[in-house]
Amino acid sequence: LWSLWLGAGCLIVWYGCECRHWRQGATVALLVGCAALGAGWHHRWWWNVAADHVASYARFEPQLVRLRGTLADEPTIIPKPERRGVQAIPQYDRTLCTLRCQELLEGEHAHHVSGLARLEVTGHALHARSGDEVLIVGHFSRPQGARNPGGFDFANYLRTSGQHVVVRCAEPDAVAVVQRHSRWLQTTQRQLRLACEPVSYTHLR
Repeated sequence: LWSLWLGAGCLIVWYGCECRHWRQGATVALLVGCAALGAGWHHRWWWNVAADHVASYARFEPQLVRLRGTLADEPTIIPKPERRGVQAIPQYDRTLCTLRCQELLEGEHAHHVSGLARLEVTGHALHARSGDEVLIVGHFSRPQGARNPGGFDFANYLRTSGQHVVVRCAEPDAVAVVQRHSRWLQTTQRQLRLACEPVSYTHLR
């Protein structure tokens, strides 16, 4: 909390310096303010979780659960890796998206939960779209960290996006749409995104 107050104070100082044309003071205040706000944002995503956060119910060992929530973004298809020769483990396309969790169902008990989860579905789960409320049956767990020194830390990678748990479904039918989201807003957002992507690519490449 102190970092947010510090950031807000620095921005006020920056504005005062700008009004008096104190360029050096304004630059220092702006840099310190941005750093403080960035630290506060990082703390919010990294450490600050609510008491009813879905991560409090998860273990590192996968457990079968029913989870109700809302898709926070559009499902994305991840093609299976191309490998030659005989494969010991079959590979399939996957669907990835972010789930905003609302309720965890265990038998006859329902627990109100909050927080984000990474949803991984084997196959193409394109019947659900961003904003839809869904009921999911899948294996629920905490993501694993780096297995070797200096290796990729999957848990930290997800944590930077506020995702503390992973839900894996064996097939698209395990994701049932409970309520559809308004399509006109989603269509407008998709059209804006498609219009902005080539412009961003042209000017940022």
